[in-house]
Amino acid sequence: MVHTQAHPSPTAYIAGISSAQFAAFLQDAPYSREVKHLLKIVSDRAPEYARDRCLSFVLTVLPHIAIDFVRTGRGVRAGTQSPGADLLLSPGAAGRKGRPEAPGAGQPPAITVSPGPLIYRRKKFLFGETSVVLAQSADSYRDLGVPVPPLKAASRENPSTGKESSDWGQALLFDDGSSRGRFSPEQQAGTLLAALVELDLARRGQDGSPYASALFARTAQMMLYAALERDLGGDEFLDRWTRASYRLWSSSPQEFRDQLIHSLSAGLAAAIDPAKAGAAEAEAFARDSLASCRETAGGTSSSPAVPEAPIARSGTPALERESRRKRARLLKSVGLIGPEQLDAALADIEAAVPDAPPETDRCERLSLEAAALQRALPLGDELLKAEMRFRGGEGSLP
Repeated sequence: MVHTQAHPSPTAYIAGISSAQFAAFLQDAPYSREVKHLLKIVSDRAPEYARDRCLSFVLTVLPHIAIDFVRTGRGVRAGTQSPGADLLLSPGAAGRKGRPEAPGAGQPPAITVSPGPLIYRRKKFLFGETSVVLAQSADSYRDLGVPVPPLKAASRENPSTGKESSDWGQALLFDDGSSRGRFSPEQQAGTLLAALVELDLARRGQDGSPYASALFARTAQMMLYAALERDLGGDEFLDRWTRASYRLWSSSPQEFRDQLIHSLSAGLAAAIDPAKAGAAEAEAFARDSLASCRETAGGTSSSPAVPEAPIARSGTPALERESRRKRARLLKSVGLIGPEQLDAALADIEAAVPDAPPETDRCERLSLEAAALQRALPLGDELLKAEMRFRGGEGSLP
Protein backbone atom coordinates (compact mmCIF):
# COMPACT_ATOMS: atom_id res chain seq x y z
CA MET A 1 0.00 0.00 0.00
CA VAL A 2 1.38 3.44 -0.95
CA HIS A 3 0.77 6.18 1.58
CA THR A 4 1.11 9.93 1.10
CA GLN A 5 3.72 11.72 3.15
CA ALA A 6 2.52 14.21 5.76
CA HIS A 7 5.59 16.39 5.21
CA PRO A 8 7.26 15.28 1.97
CA SER A 9 10.61 16.64 0.91
CA PRO A 10 10.52 19.22 -1.90
CA THR A 11 11.62 16.59 -4.41
CA ALA A 12 9.98 13.46 -2.95
CA TYR A 13 9.78 10.73 -5.56
CA ILE A 14 8.19 7.27 -5.53
CA ALA A 15 9.22 5.07 -8.44
CA GLY A 16 7.48 2.03 -9.82
CA ILE A 17 3.99 2.69 -8.50
CA SER A 18 1.76 -0.12 -9.76
CA SER A 19 -1.73 0.46 -11.13
CA ALA A 20 -3.13 -1.61 -8.27
CA GLN A 21 -1.31 0.49 -5.65
CA PHE A 22 -2.57 3.71 -7.18
CA ALA A 23 -6.11 2.35 -7.48
CA ALA A 24 -6.03 1.49 -3.77
CA PHE A 25 -4.90 5.04 -2.99
CA LEU A 26 -7.72 6.50 -5.10
CA GLN A 27 -10.39 4.66 -3.11
CA ASP A 28 -9.95 7.00 -0.13
CA ALA A 29 -8.36 9.98 -1.91
CA PRO A 30 -10.11 13.36 -1.37
CA TYR A 31 -11.19 13.71 -4.98
CA SER A 32 -14.53 13.60 -6.78
CA ARG A 33 -15.58 10.56 -8.74
CA GLU A 34 -14.88 12.41 -12.01
CA VAL A 35 -11.36 13.43 -10.94
CA LYS A 36 -10.58 9.89 -9.77
CA HIS A 37 -11.60 8.66 -13.23
CA LEU A 38 -9.15 11.08 -14.89
CA LEU A 39 -6.35 10.06 -12.53
CA LYS A 40 -7.01 6.40 -13.29
CA ILE A 41 -6.66 7.10 -17.02
CA VAL A 42 -3.34 8.83 -16.28
CA SER A 43 -2.18 5.86 -14.19
CA ASP A 44 -3.22 3.31 -16.83
CA ARG A 45 -2.14 5.04 -20.05
CA ALA A 46 0.45 7.78 -19.39
CA PRO A 47 3.95 7.21 -20.84
CA GLU A 48 6.42 5.81 -18.34
CA TYR A 49 8.69 8.88 -18.21
CA ALA A 50 5.78 11.09 -17.13
CA ARG A 51 3.69 8.54 -15.23
CA ASP A 52 6.08 8.11 -12.29
CA ARG A 53 6.49 11.88 -12.00
CA CYS A 54 2.73 12.48 -11.93
CA LEU A 55 1.71 9.67 -9.60
CA SER A 56 4.57 10.47 -7.24
CA PHE A 57 3.48 14.12 -7.24
CA VAL A 58 -0.11 13.20 -6.40
CA LEU A 59 0.90 10.77 -3.66
CA THR A 60 3.44 13.02 -1.95
CA VAL A 61 1.86 16.45 -2.45
CA LEU A 62 -1.87 15.62 -2.69
CA PRO A 63 -2.72 18.65 -4.87
CA HIS A 64 -6.23 20.04 -4.99
CA ILE A 65 -7.82 18.87 -8.26
CA ALA A 66 -11.27 19.95 -9.42
CA ILE A 67 -13.34 20.14 -12.60
CA ASP A 68 -14.82 23.64 -12.77
CA PHE A 69 -15.09 26.23 -15.54
CA VAL A 70 -14.95 29.35 -13.33
CA ARG A 71 -11.52 28.84 -11.72
CA THR A 72 -9.24 28.29 -14.68
CA GLY A 73 -7.82 31.82 -14.96
CA ARG A 74 -7.01 32.58 -18.57
CA GLY A 75 -7.04 28.92 -19.45
CA VAL A 76 -9.52 27.44 -21.89
CA ARG A 77 -8.74 23.87 -20.83
CA ALA A 78 -7.17 24.16 -17.35
CA GLY A 79 -5.27 26.31 -14.92
CA THR A 80 -2.88 25.53 -12.07
CA GLN A 81 -2.02 27.48 -8.95
CA SER A 82 1.00 27.13 -6.71
CA PRO A 83 1.55 28.82 -3.33
CA GLY A 84 2.97 32.29 -3.86
CA ALA A 85 2.85 31.96 -7.65
CA ASP A 86 0.68 33.25 -10.46
CA LEU A 87 -1.74 30.99 -12.28
CA LEU A 88 0.03 28.86 -14.83
CA LEU A 89 -1.88 27.54 -17.79
CA SER A 90 -1.73 24.03 -18.99
CA PRO A 91 -0.08 23.47 -22.36
CA GLY A 92 -2.34 24.26 -25.20
CA ALA A 93 -4.23 27.00 -23.42
CA ALA A 94 -4.42 30.46 -24.93
CA GLY A 95 -1.79 32.09 -22.78
CA ARG A 96 0.40 31.13 -19.83
CA LYS A 97 -0.35 33.48 -16.94
CA GLY A 98 -3.30 34.75 -14.96
CA ARG A 99 -3.62 36.34 -11.55
CA PRO A 100 -6.18 34.73 -9.29
CA GLU A 101 -5.56 34.41 -5.58
CA ALA A 102 -2.89 31.74 -5.18
CA PRO A 103 -2.97 29.14 -2.40
CA GLY A 104 -1.37 30.36 0.79
CA ALA A 105 2.09 29.32 1.89
CA GLY A 106 2.12 25.72 3.01
CA GLN A 107 -0.97 24.85 0.96
CA PRO A 108 -0.73 22.28 -1.85
CA PRO A 109 -0.95 23.38 -5.48
CA ALA A 110 -4.36 23.41 -7.15
CA ILE A 111 -5.35 22.21 -10.61
CA THR A 112 -8.66 23.14 -12.16
CA VAL A 113 -9.67 21.26 -15.30
CA SER A 114 -12.33 22.90 -17.43
CA PRO A 115 -15.40 20.80 -18.30
CA GLY A 116 -15.69 22.72 -21.56
CA PRO A 117 -15.05 26.11 -23.20
CA LEU A 118 -17.23 29.21 -23.37
CA ILE A 119 -17.92 30.11 -27.01
CA TYR A 120 -19.47 33.26 -28.38
CA ARG A 121 -20.75 33.66 -31.93
CA ARG A 122 -21.43 37.09 -33.30
CA LYS A 123 -23.45 37.24 -36.48
CA LYS A 124 -22.18 39.59 -39.16
CA PHE A 125 -24.43 42.21 -40.77
CA LEU A 126 -25.21 40.39 -44.01
CA PHE A 127 -23.96 36.82 -43.69
CA GLY A 128 -21.61 34.61 -41.77
CA GLU A 129 -20.48 34.90 -38.18
CA THR A 130 -17.41 35.38 -36.01
CA SER A 131 -16.73 32.79 -33.32
CA VAL A 132 -14.38 33.24 -30.37
CA VAL A 133 -13.44 31.02 -27.41
CA LEU A 134 -13.31 32.94 -24.12
CA ALA A 135 -11.87 32.41 -20.67
CA GLN A 136 -14.59 31.85 -18.06
CA SER A 137 -12.82 33.06 -14.91
CA ALA A 138 -13.43 36.56 -13.58
CA ASP A 139 -9.69 36.83 -12.91
CA SER A 140 -8.99 36.85 -16.64
CA TYR A 141 -11.14 39.97 -17.12
CA ARG A 142 -9.98 41.64 -13.92
CA ASP A 143 -6.51 41.69 -15.50
CA LEU A 144 -7.94 43.90 -18.23
CA GLY A 145 -10.06 46.18 -16.08
CA VAL A 146 -13.26 45.09 -17.84
CA PRO A 147 -16.34 43.26 -16.51
CA VAL A 148 -17.00 39.61 -17.25
CA PRO A 149 -19.08 39.49 -20.46
CA PRO A 150 -22.73 38.95 -19.48
CA LEU A 151 -23.11 35.83 -21.59
CA LYS A 152 -25.73 33.29 -20.55
CA ALA A 153 -23.42 30.33 -21.12
CA ALA A 154 -21.07 31.73 -18.46
CA SER A 155 -23.54 30.97 -15.66
CA ARG A 156 -24.89 27.64 -14.48
CA GLU A 157 -28.15 29.39 -13.53
CA ASN A 158 -29.28 30.04 -17.10
CA PRO A 159 -31.25 27.35 -18.96
CA SER A 160 -29.95 26.28 -22.35
CA THR A 161 -32.15 26.31 -25.44
CA GLY A 162 -30.71 23.24 -27.12
CA LYS A 163 -27.67 21.11 -27.94
CA GLU A 164 -25.50 20.54 -30.97
CA SER A 165 -22.43 18.55 -31.96
CA SER A 166 -19.59 21.03 -32.37
CA ASP A 167 -15.84 21.31 -32.73
CA TRP A 168 -15.80 21.44 -28.93
CA GLY A 169 -17.86 18.33 -28.29
CA GLN A 170 -21.56 18.30 -27.40
CA ALA A 171 -22.34 21.97 -26.84
CA LEU A 172 -25.17 23.57 -24.87
CA LEU A 173 -26.72 26.49 -26.77
CA PHE A 174 -28.11 29.74 -25.34
CA ASP A 175 -30.28 32.38 -26.98
CA ASP A 176 -27.71 35.20 -26.80
CA GLY A 177 -25.28 33.52 -29.22
CA SER A 178 -23.16 31.91 -26.51
CA SER A 179 -22.61 28.20 -25.97
CA ARG A 180 -20.66 25.92 -23.68
CA GLY A 181 -18.70 22.98 -25.09
CA ARG A 182 -17.85 19.71 -23.40
CA PHE A 183 -14.43 18.08 -23.26
CA SER A 184 -14.34 14.29 -23.15
CA PRO A 185 -12.88 12.61 -20.04
CA GLU A 186 -10.07 11.22 -22.21
CA GLN A 187 -9.09 14.71 -23.36
CA GLN A 188 -9.35 16.04 -19.81
CA ALA A 189 -7.03 13.26 -18.62
CA GLY A 190 -4.36 14.48 -21.04
CA THR A 191 -4.84 18.04 -19.85
CA LEU A 192 -4.48 16.90 -16.24
CA LEU A 193 -1.38 14.86 -17.06
CA ALA A 194 0.32 17.88 -18.64
CA ALA A 195 -0.54 20.09 -15.66
CA LEU A 196 0.83 17.53 -13.19
CA VAL A 197 4.07 17.22 -15.18
CA GLU A 198 4.64 20.97 -15.21
CA LEU A 199 3.96 21.27 -11.48
CA ASP A 200 6.39 18.45 -10.80
CA LEU A 201 9.06 20.16 -12.91
CA ALA A 202 8.47 23.37 -10.94
CA ARG A 203 8.88 21.73 -7.54
CA ARG A 204 12.15 20.14 -8.69
CA GLY A 205 13.52 23.44 -10.00
CA GLN A 206 13.56 22.16 -13.58
CA ASP A 207 11.18 24.78 -14.99
CA GLY A 208 13.74 27.45 -15.87
CA SER A 209 12.86 27.13 -19.57
CA PRO A 210 9.12 27.64 -20.24
CA TYR A 211 9.46 26.02 -23.66
CA ALA A 212 11.33 22.96 -22.38
CA SER A 213 8.75 22.49 -19.63
CA ALA A 214 5.83 22.86 -22.04
CA LEU A 215 7.38 20.48 -24.58
CA PHE A 216 8.11 17.88 -21.89
CA ALA A 217 4.50 18.07 -20.66
CA ARG A 218 2.80 18.36 -24.06
CA THR A 219 4.68 15.35 -25.44
CA ALA A 220 3.50 13.26 -22.49
CA GLN A 221 -0.03 14.46 -23.24
CA MET A 222 0.27 13.46 -26.91
CA MET A 223 1.65 10.02 -25.97
CA LEU A 224 -1.35 9.49 -23.69
CA TYR A 225 -3.68 10.41 -26.55
CA ALA A 226 -1.85 7.95 -28.83
CA ALA A 227 -2.45 5.17 -26.31
CA LEU A 228 -6.13 6.14 -26.01
CA GLU A 229 -6.49 6.32 -29.80
CA ARG A 230 -5.36 2.69 -29.98
CA ASP A 231 -7.83 1.75 -27.24
CA LEU A 232 -10.79 3.63 -28.76
CA GLY A 233 -10.06 3.08 -32.44
CA GLY A 234 -9.84 6.78 -33.34
CA ASP A 235 -9.08 10.29 -32.08
CA GLU A 236 -12.61 11.71 -32.19
CA PHE A 237 -12.50 12.10 -28.40
CA LEU A 238 -10.39 15.24 -28.94
CA ASP A 239 -11.71 18.68 -29.82
CA ARG A 240 -10.88 19.94 -33.29
CA TRP A 241 -7.84 22.00 -32.31
CA THR A 242 -6.31 19.46 -29.96
CA ARG A 243 -6.89 16.78 -32.60
CA ALA A 244 -5.02 18.87 -35.17
CA SER A 245 -2.13 19.36 -32.75
CA TYR A 246 -2.07 15.65 -31.91
CA ARG A 247 -2.02 14.66 -35.58
CA LEU A 248 0.81 17.11 -36.23
CA TRP A 249 2.81 15.59 -33.37
CA SER A 250 2.12 12.09 -34.75
CA SER A 251 3.19 12.85 -38.31
CA SER A 252 5.76 15.63 -37.95
CA PRO A 253 7.19 16.09 -34.44
CA GLN A 254 9.56 18.86 -35.50
CA GLU A 255 6.69 20.91 -36.91
CA PHE A 256 4.83 20.25 -33.66
CA ARG A 257 7.76 21.75 -31.75
CA ASP A 258 7.85 24.76 -34.06
CA GLN A 259 4.12 25.25 -33.54
CA LEU A 260 4.60 25.12 -29.75
CA ILE A 261 7.29 27.81 -29.92
CA HIS A 262 4.94 29.97 -31.98
CA SER A 263 2.04 29.46 -29.57
CA LEU A 264 4.21 30.46 -26.60
CA SER A 265 5.73 33.51 -28.28
CA ALA A 266 2.83 34.90 -30.29
CA GLY A 267 -0.94 35.08 -30.10
CA LEU A 268 -2.33 35.77 -26.65
CA ALA A 269 0.54 34.07 -24.82
CA ALA A 270 3.67 36.19 -25.44
CA ALA A 271 5.55 34.11 -22.88
CA ILE A 272 8.93 33.50 -24.52
CA ASP A 273 11.44 35.00 -26.91
CA PRO A 274 11.51 32.58 -29.89
CA ALA A 275 15.21 33.31 -30.46
CA LYS A 276 15.97 31.83 -27.03
CA ALA A 277 13.17 29.25 -26.77
CA GLY A 278 15.17 26.08 -26.20
CA ALA A 279 16.82 25.46 -22.84
CA ALA A 280 20.24 25.08 -24.48
CA GLU A 281 19.94 28.34 -26.43
CA ALA A 282 18.61 30.22 -23.40
CA GLU A 283 21.30 28.78 -21.12
CA ALA A 284 24.06 29.72 -23.56
CA PHE A 285 22.67 33.25 -23.86
CA ALA A 286 22.45 33.63 -20.06
CA ARG A 287 25.96 32.23 -19.62
CA ASP A 288 27.43 34.61 -22.22
CA SER A 289 25.52 37.53 -20.70
CA LEU A 290 26.79 36.59 -17.25
CA ALA A 291 30.39 36.47 -18.46
CA SER A 292 29.96 39.89 -20.07
CA CYS A 293 28.37 41.27 -16.91
CA ARG A 294 31.20 40.01 -14.71
CA GLU A 295 33.78 41.35 -17.13
CA THR A 296 32.13 44.76 -17.09
CA ALA A 297 31.90 44.67 -13.31
CA GLY A 298 35.55 43.72 -13.04
CA GLY A 299 34.84 40.26 -11.59
CA THR A 300 37.29 37.42 -11.98
CA SER A 301 35.09 34.36 -11.52
CA SER A 302 34.69 32.41 -14.77
CA SER A 303 31.96 29.94 -13.78
CA PRO A 304 28.63 30.66 -12.10
CA ALA A 305 27.67 29.19 -8.79
CA VAL A 306 24.59 27.01 -8.86
CA PRO A 307 22.19 28.56 -6.34
CA GLU A 308 18.94 26.84 -5.46
CA ALA A 309 16.69 29.91 -5.52
CA PRO A 310 13.74 29.46 -7.92
CA ILE A 311 13.41 31.54 -11.04
CA ALA A 312 10.20 33.41 -11.83
CA ARG A 313 8.62 32.01 -14.98
CA SER A 314 6.77 35.11 -16.03
CA GLY A 315 7.60 36.98 -19.19
CA THR A 316 8.89 40.52 -19.24
CA PRO A 317 6.51 43.40 -18.41
CA ALA A 318 6.49 44.33 -22.11
CA LEU A 319 5.37 40.82 -23.12
CA GLU A 320 2.72 40.76 -20.41
CA ARG A 321 1.32 44.13 -21.48
CA GLU A 322 1.18 43.03 -25.11
CA SER A 323 -0.63 39.82 -24.16
CA ARG A 324 -3.26 41.78 -22.23
CA ARG A 325 -3.69 44.29 -25.05
CA LYS A 326 -4.39 41.47 -27.51
CA ARG A 327 -7.01 39.99 -25.21
CA ALA A 328 -8.73 43.35 -24.77
CA ARG A 329 -8.78 43.98 -28.53
CA LEU A 330 -10.22 40.51 -29.09
CA LEU A 331 -13.17 41.39 -26.85
CA LYS A 332 -13.68 44.60 -28.81
CA SER A 333 -13.50 42.77 -32.16
CA VAL A 334 -16.51 40.61 -31.29
CA GLY A 335 -18.53 43.41 -29.74
CA LEU A 336 -18.26 42.35 -26.09
CA ILE A 337 -16.78 45.73 -25.13
CA GLY A 338 -17.12 49.11 -26.84
CA PRO A 339 -14.48 51.59 -28.02
CA GLU A 340 -14.51 53.56 -24.77
CA GLN A 341 -14.14 50.40 -22.69
CA LEU A 342 -11.23 49.34 -24.87
CA ASP A 343 -9.48 52.70 -24.39
CA ALA A 344 -10.00 52.46 -20.64
CA ALA A 345 -8.73 48.87 -20.60
CA LEU A 346 -5.58 49.80 -22.52
CA ALA A 347 -4.89 52.62 -20.08
CA ASP A 348 -5.46 50.29 -17.12
CA ILE A 349 -3.07 47.74 -18.60
CA GLU A 350 -0.29 50.32 -18.88
CA ALA A 351 -0.78 51.30 -15.23
CA ALA A 352 -1.24 47.76 -13.92
CA VAL A 353 1.91 46.32 -15.51
CA PRO A 354 4.72 48.78 -14.81
CA ASP A 355 8.22 48.34 -16.11
CA ALA A 356 10.50 46.25 -13.96
CA PRO A 357 12.42 48.28 -11.36
CA PRO A 358 16.11 48.90 -12.03
CA GLU A 359 18.21 45.89 -11.16
CA THR A 360 20.42 46.14 -8.11
CA ASP A 361 22.58 43.21 -9.19
CA ARG A 362 22.23 42.15 -12.83
CA CYS A 363 25.05 39.61 -12.51
CA GLU A 364 23.24 37.86 -9.68
CA ARG A 365 20.05 37.61 -11.72
CA LEU A 366 21.92 36.20 -14.69
CA SER A 367 23.67 33.71 -12.43
CA LEU A 368 20.31 32.51 -11.10
CA GLU A 369 18.89 32.28 -14.62
CA ALA A 370 21.90 30.31 -15.88
CA ALA A 371 21.64 27.92 -12.91
CA ALA A 372 17.91 27.37 -13.48
CA LEU A 373 18.46 26.69 -17.16
CA GLN A 374 21.26 24.25 -16.37
CA ARG A 375 18.78 22.27 -14.26
CA ALA A 376 16.37 22.22 -17.23
CA LEU A 377 18.95 20.93 -19.74
CA PRO A 378 18.59 17.21 -18.86
CA LEU A 379 14.91 17.33 -19.82
CA GLY A 380 15.83 17.41 -23.50
CA ASP A 381 17.79 14.17 -23.38
CA GLU A 382 15.17 12.45 -21.22
CA LEU A 383 12.40 13.48 -23.58
CA LEU A 384 14.30 12.50 -26.72
CA LYS A 385 14.98 9.00 -25.38
CA ALA A 386 11.35 8.56 -24.32
CA GLU A 387 9.98 9.76 -27.64
CA MET A 388 12.36 7.66 -29.69
CA ARG A 389 11.39 4.56 -27.68
CA PHE A 390 7.75 5.42 -28.26
CA ARG A 391 8.23 5.85 -32.00
CA GLY A 392 10.46 2.78 -32.24
CA GLY A 393 13.32 4.64 -33.93
CA GLU A 394 16.86 5.78 -33.28
CA GLY A 395 18.72 9.00 -33.82
CA SER A 396 16.91 12.29 -34.28
CA LEU A 397 13.18 12.80 -34.62
CA PRO A 398 11.74 12.87 -38.16
